[in-house]
Amino acid sequence: MSHNNSWDSESQDNWDSTALQQVTDELRQDLNYLINSQQVLEEARSGLDELCGDDRMIIINTLLPSEEYNIETSNGDQLSCAICIDDLLSKEIIRTLQCNHRFHVKCIDKWLQSHSTCPMCRAHVFQE
Repeated sequence: MSHNNSWDSESQDNWDSTALQQVTDELRQDLNYLINSQQVLEEARSGLDELCGDDRMIIINTLLPSEEYNIETSNGDQLSCAICIDDLLSKEIIRTLQCNHRFHVKCIDKWLQSHSTCPMCRAHVFQE
């Protein structure tokens, strides 16, 4: 009988060890997947940073449409462009980034030619 209990204990230990190994392997695979995904995102972001001229402007215009600024629809708040420090005036063409910061189109477009973040909060402009 003690031989049978010993065998049951060994079987349980082997099963626990096998289950633990399977969980460890799955976690390792998940971690590798996340690391690879992060690398792909970083490569895509750096690829965007390396785009120049027309290609970069196509992406900027597609992802960040411009609009005519209207002070009345802005709750009467007078906003200014943090790049040139001039006020945004009604009828001027502006871009609003995903972080909701607004800039003159000419100012932010020039900025985005060499940066991929908002000049105010440093949020990534071209997020996935």
